[in-house]
Parts: sequence; structure tokens; C-alpha cells
Amino acid sequence: MLFLGAGASAPFGISTMQKLTEDVSRLLKDKGFEDEYRSIASALTRFNLTPDFEGIFAVLNAWTDPTRTIHELGPFAAVMANELNEAQIRPKKEFRELILEIKKLLVQKCRNPNMSAGVQTYDKLFETLATTGDVLVRPNQRTGLQTGNFIQVPGRPRLRTQDTFTLNYDLVIERYFAERGIGDNLCTGFTPRGMEFVYRPEAYTYASGKTNLIKLHGSIDQFFRKDTIEKAVAPPEASYYTKEVLGEMMIYPVQEKYVTRNPYFQLYSLLRHWLATDVLCIIIGYSFRDEAVNNAFIDGLSSNANLKMIYVSPNASRDILNLGNAGRRIHCMDRKFGEDEILGELKNAIENWLP
Repeated sequence: MLFLGAGASAPFGISTMQKLTEDVSRLLKDKGFEDEYRSIASALTRFNLTPDFEGIFAVLNAWTDPTRTIHELGPFAAVMANELNEAQIRPKKEFRELILEIKKLLVQKCRNPNMSAGVQTYDKLFETLATTGDVLVRPNQRTGLQTGNFIQVPGRPRLRTQDTFTLNYDLVIERYFAERGIGDNLCTGFTPRGMEFVYRPEAYTYASGKTNLIKLHGSIDQFFRKDTIEKAVAPPEASYYTKEVLGEMMIYPVQEKYVTRNPYFQLYSLLRHWLATDVLCIIIGYSFRDEAVNNAFIDGLSSNANLKMIYVSPNASRDILNLGNAGRRIHCMDRKFGEDEILGELKNAIENWLP
């Protein structure tokens, strides 16, 4: 399986978390929220939290609707709402409008990835996996890759895709499968209902032969509607994102309590199931700052003796410290995703490295 964080999309022209945070801070200042931004950043830092895009978004939600946010995020929201209460001098409506502006900014940053680079990068990754031998899981034991599918694209070497979990909101994976003409091999967890595509977690099946794509934090083309989540049939144009649509977009701030509620509970349950069952997890561009994900990794390493994790990121050796002692069982590759040099090292780690 693959686990993709923000760094996995950077080679395709999509803002990294740092760049997105800079854009959001600039937006707040341009809209006259500079004092509020300084209060948010200061408060997050005091609680040893990173004042990034998702942290800022969480605080704005806490300000806008503290009661609901406390129920959904837990103690974090309660503390932040109390800490920042004195700084809130604007009507809540203004903060709601600001949240919509941030979502619009996110759409702008995610809508048009460099798919030429995306196709080339994932071709190379999946070609490497197709030529990889058995995964070494014990000194005297090897096993094959468990998920995804072997796919032959006309005019290309054979590909070996992998089930993919991601925290990213962009559409790079979906567009890769579409541009390669292998969209039927990708399961997004959405099934048709009349003219709509609605979320059906049972559509995901471990080792199904298809490639499962599981977006833990939502996506710019997923929306809360009535009693379900709907997915846009095709990537919507910029004009599609009205205020109403932006308000329904399934983008949620990371923190504590929301993972106990559906659909996030179902999605994180799938992550835990895969980690308890699979033999390989390739982590790309994730910084290990989401406690729910970190706990899933720690428990997966503890319960699944055959699980091998390989971590690719420019600051892998530093960021892995966020996982504590469990990080010692993860092979770190301090490289940027998309560099050709990582492919040989990745293949060698899968076939020969043991934690």
C-alpha cells in the first residue's frame, strides 16, 4: 500500500503544506484578519501545535461554531475556542465567509496539477513495483505485494499499482488512472445512484485486484449532501464552486475526536485494517503530525510482524522522530518524491532491507 502526504503532490505543482500555509496567512492579512492570524499562530505555537493550514482552519471552525466543533474535535477545540475568545471581535458571519475563501483557495491550488509530471512519476513508481521481487519480511521469509493490480498500458512497461491512502485533497491519482486509460481499475469508494455517485465504504475490498483509493480527509470533489457524501462525476470547473458547494465540500481539520464519527471512522478503520494485513507500506511526503494516523501506524507495526514500512521525504530522518521509538522500524529515504535516484533504493529496500 501507499500512504501519501502533502509532499507526494509537490512535484506536480500542487502547494506543499508550507506553501499553502503561506497562501492562507496572506489571504487572512489581505482580508483584514492580520490580528486574528497572529492570535491563531501564537496560540497554536503555545500548545506545541504547528500553525499550518489545517491548524488555522481548525481554529476558524472553532471560532465560528464552538459548540459543534467541540463535539466534533474534542478538547482541542474547547481549549482553542476559550484561548481565542477575547480576540474574536468580528461577527461569526465574517469568519464563515473567510472559511469559504480558504476553501476556494484550496481549490485553486489543487485544480490544475502538472499531470505530465504526475504521469511520468507514477509510471516510474509503478514500473519499479512491477519489477520488484518478493518483499523480504523475515530473514527466511518472503511474500508478494498484497494489494493493487498488474496493469499493462499500451506502449508502456507493465505497471504494478498499489492501494493508496492519502491525506491530500487533490485529484492527481484519479487523473493519473484516467489519463492512462485504466480508470476501471481504480475504486474510489463511490458507486452510482441515479445521476449521482455516493459514498459506499463496502465498495473497498482488500486484495481485490483493483486499486483502492482512500482519502482520509476528503477531497475538492467530495461533498456532504443530505444523508451521504457525493462525488462529482467529473472534475468540476472553477465556476462550479459556488458558496453553497464550497460550504458542503468535505474538507475537515485534523485533530482528535472527529475520527470517532463517520465517514472518518470508517476511513480510519480501513487504514488500520490494511496496516494489520498488508506486508508493505510506502509512505511518501507525510510529516507524522496527525495523531490518528500516527497511532494507526504504531498499532500496525505492533500487531503485524510482517509489516515493512519505507518512508520517502526530503526530511524523513527528522520527521520520523514524531513517531517516537516506533520510527526505528521504518526505513527512511531522505529524498524528494519524483527523483529517479529513489527508485533503485526503493526496490532494494523492499527486496532486501529488514527493520
